[in-house]
Amino acid sequence: MAKFGAFLSGIACGGLAGLAFGMLSAPKRGAELRKDIVEASDDLYRTATYRLEELVDRIEDMRTKIEEQQALTKAVEDFTPRVDAAVGRAQSALEQTKQTTAESKEILSRAKAMQDYKSYGP
Repeated sequence: MAKFGAFLSGIACGGLAGLAFGMLSAPKRGAELRKDIVEASDDLYRTATYRLEELVDRIEDMRTKIEEQQALTKAVEDFTPRVDAAVGRAQSALEQTKQTTAESKEILSRAKAMQDYKSYGP
């Protein structure tokens, strides 16, 4: 009989524990549960909308930067032939200046030689 009393005592304790667990984990009433679902879905919608707007802004910023880079690349491509032509003209002018300078030095050297000859001569 003692074993049967212990058994009944175990069933009673188990039943109370089950009742307590059931009360704690039982779903909310229908209206309350629907309200929580609506609030959670609204939060999710707001969060998703905010993140999508951020993503759209970032994509627009990147598109603007790409367009600016493309415009700069085109400007450089358009300007490069002009720069190359100017460099070519500058190199040509430099070579001509070097040649003129060499010729001028030769003329000065001859003039100095003639002057020295006249100052020491008869």
